[in-house]
Amino acid sequence: VCFVAVRSTMADSISGLSIETLPEELQVHVDFVSNAAIVLFGYLMRSTGFLREEHIAGMRLLTFSICLPILIFTTLWTAQLEADILTLALVSAVMHVGILTLTYASCAAVKNPGKRGYLTMSCQGLGMAYCYGAVMDNFG
Repeated sequence: VCFVAVRSTMADSISGLSIETLPEELQVHVDFVSNAAIVLFGYLMRSTGFLREEHIAGMRLLTFSICLPILIFTTLWTAQLEADILTLALVSAVMHVGILTLTYASCAAVKNPGKRGYLTMSCQGLGMAYCYGAVMDNFG
């Protein structure tokens, strides 16, 4: 009976611990420290030889093919969406498709197909600093 009471008390105190109960200033640090600990743990496992090269392919498959889609799905499923956000998402999607269409249409005149990707990337704002050079290389 005493063991059950101690165990119940410990479970109550542990279940009361949550990152939300901490002050907001500490929540950021706890999040950073936990992520840094995961990276350090992975580095130590790799450097000690516990995690070998043949494990990497399976871990990549598990992470990107199973866990990441589940994380995205559950995050979107539980998200609280409002009409303003949906309108903003629609306008953003239309603008992105429009910019992409204009970029590809303007880059279709590039004679060298090897430079089309470079020019397209730079004109979409992903490498805006290189846009002038890319345009001058291809057109001027």
